[in-house]
Amino acid sequence: MGKLVILNGQGHAEVEWDSHKAATGDPEAQAAVREAERVIEEYIKKGAAVFAVMPGTEQGERIYKFNPEEKREIVIVPQMQGG
Repeated sequence: MGKLVILNGQGHAEVEWDSHKAATGDPEAQAAVREAERVIEEYIKKGAAVFAVMPGTEQGERIYKFNPEEKREIVIVPQMQGG
């Protein structure tokens, strides 16, 4: 099961997907994979940092492309806005 967490000033949002179901043609799982990919691409274009993090740790690696088979939790940290 894949998980994407989007951090923001109001808390966070999540997108989850099952890559096995998506690979076997499940329409709902495929839609979740497409949504995760869309969100990651959108945030990267806006300058956000995207990390793959092992659950339960603070160890992560910056990523630049979505992989639906990723076993680590994907965390998006939006670019900070001045104000």
